Amino acid sequence: GADCINCESKNKTIGKLAKYLIPELPNLFFCVVLSLITTALTLIPPTATSTLVDDVLPSRDLAGLYRIVGVLLGSYILRCVIGIVRSYRLRVSGDHVVYALRNDVFAKAQKLSMRFYDKTSTGSVINRISGDTSTIQAFMLRITQEVVVEFFTLVGIVVIMFAMNYKLALLTLIPIPFVVIGTRIFGKKIKPFYRRIWRKWVAVTSVLTDSLPGIRVIKAFSAEERSGESFKDYNTAWLEVDKKSARISTAFPTIVNFFVLCGSLLIWGIGGKWVVTGDGSLSVGTLVAFISYASMFYTPVNFFANLNDSYQSALSSAERVLDILDAEDEPDLGKGNCPEIHGKIEFKNVNFSFDRTKMTLSDINLTIEPGDVVGIVGTTGSGKSTLVNLLMRFYDGYDGDILVDGVNIHDIDLSYYRSQ
Repeated sequence: GADCINCESKNKTIGKLAKYLIPELPNLFFCVVLSLITTALTLIPPTATSTLVDDVLPSRDLAGLYRIVGVLLGSYILRCVIGIVRSYRLRVSGDHVVYALRNDVFAKAQKLSMRFYDKTSTGSVINRISGDTSTIQAFMLRITQEVVVEFFTLVGIVVIMFAMNYKLALLTLIPIPFVVIGTRIFGKKIKPFYRRIWRKWVAVTSVLTDSLPGIRVIKAFSAEERSGESFKDYNTAWLEVDKKSARISTAFPTIVNFFVLCGSLLIWGIGGKWVVTGDGSLSVGTLVAFISYASMFYTPVNFFANLNDSYQSALSSAERVLDILDAEDEPDLGKGNCPEIHGKIEFKNVNFSFDRTKMTLSDINLTIEPGDVVGIVGTTGSGKSTLVNLLMRFYDGYDGDILVDGVNIHDIDLSYYRSQ
């Protein structure tokens, strides 16, 4: 299986997943440029509003009013057009990323040994190929796009606010330490829940994948009620864990928003006092523009505060996907060796155990000549299916030898052997 993702270096983990982004880098870079243009356009309205309140409206400058309204309208239209183009291109890049990742995970899943599937449910594998890859895709695009945009927005707004009034700008920064500390505490609290939620949900999915394909058997034995109760038990276990997680994940954004609102109240209270008393040389238009910039400032602050939630979710998904991608393939020591097969089968002193504690097959010796028809009988669990599984090389790690036409099956090309 995969190494513990928390023990690996960050560079190694990033390298394993970043290769899916490399083909999309030109398009992603273009989207970043579009995002920066959109960010610049977003910073125009508050300054225009300040000019309107302080200069245009008091002087009754109708021409100036029309110019500013025209500039704002043009910026809104340009933002809309750029937003449509950017969203489409991001959607295409995201689809390409998840397409390649799912193909690789599914292809790898085909090459894994039966021992992997003995300890991993079908529902778990399906969930990794469908749900976890989408989670990783969303986080990758968020890191390459939104983080860049929000960072430049944050920097741009801070520069403008300090240029307008450094005292109010400092007041705006007061809630930041509380948000940072809260984020660290939240990350430590929420991290374990994502793994628990996933395990419980996989159990629910496994019941679905095992029950629905076998619905005829369930009906034949009148087991509908028992099957329903089994599903309800697993679903209840998921619900309880998800509710515990919700107590943390829903409280944190609300608390962050509270500190943000407190920052806005500080600006209104102190800035409003300066306007009323005339202290600080602060005009009404500047205060209104500053409030707008402060509201925009707290948007990226909220984004980075909540990014840890997405990070922990993506980290859990990455661990599960890499568990498949990093797992060892079925051994194929005889690759390229394709002898003609006539069909003589020999088991010589074969011993096999699934868990190394209880022997499923013990000292099996038999010879089957080409053309022979052989029936294998025995009680449930006596090893009938295991005998065939070993012959098909679904399992390795047995003692003794299995020969086909005098050749050890380990020395024959695996795909060629099974195709015969």
